[in-house]
Amino acid sequence: MARPLKENLDWFQHDCRASSDEKLEILETKYPNGLGYAWYFKCLERVYYHQGKLDVSEAETRQILCRNLSIIPEEIIEYSIKIGLFDKEEYVNNKILTSKRIQRNVKPVIFKREQMAIKHKKRVSEAETPPEIPPETGSTVEYSTVEYIKEKPTPAPIDAEDLFCKFWKLYPKKRDKGHALKAWSKIKKPVEVLEKIKTALEWQTVSPEWKKEGGQFVPMPASYLNGLRWEDENKNSEQVELDFRRRMQ
Repeated sequence: MARPLKENLDWFQHDCRASSDEKLEILETKYPNGLGYAWYFKCLERVYYHQGKLDVSEAETRQILCRNLSIIPEEIIEYSIKIGLFDKEEYVNNKILTSKRIQRNVKPVIFKREQMAIKHKKRVSEAETPPEIPPETGSTVEYSTVEYIKEKPTPAPIDAEDLFCKFWKLYPKKRDKGHALKAWSKIKKPVEVLEKIKTALEWQTVSPEWKKEGGQFVPMPASYLNGLRWEDENKNSEQVELDFRRRMQ
């Protein structure tokens, strides 16, 4: 069986000369004290993770990019488009953050992965083809192809939709299910992620941020998944755990 292609990038190269980029300097002038710099590289992390194209059509995604930064999402995005940090046409037509430079950086990685997958598929195919043993000279015995490789039992298929239903049952804000299901379908290793989400929700659902104003600030399900929010740092774990245990009593 061919190795599945990874759809996300785990890292991107940080240019040490980025601070001298004229466009970035303009952004830093508009948003001083490190705000512009921090926002831009936070964007790049998300853009590269999604193979060089980040969909910001949802308000929640734009807000995630500005989390912990005193910046209006739409304002800084439009300004960064205006000064050329991201491609204007892609943003206007598709609400996508990307650039020609980003695409040049991503293309070799994707190409390399595709070539590795092709080579792996070829090796597996050759290994699964058993050799034929010719009959001995003068023998009347008919030889058949010998099966040298014992097939491994096929693991039970993972029902992604069933796992999503479990996530949906756990998550406190049940809105925009279609976009949430689309975000879930992009997750690799959904079984492991679901377990991490269960652990994260134990403290997130009782955190002051999520409980404030009747849960108004609980992220939309799709934004939670797209933003990898289960990896958020628990800054007040002891107090949250205490509140959670009190609530469960």
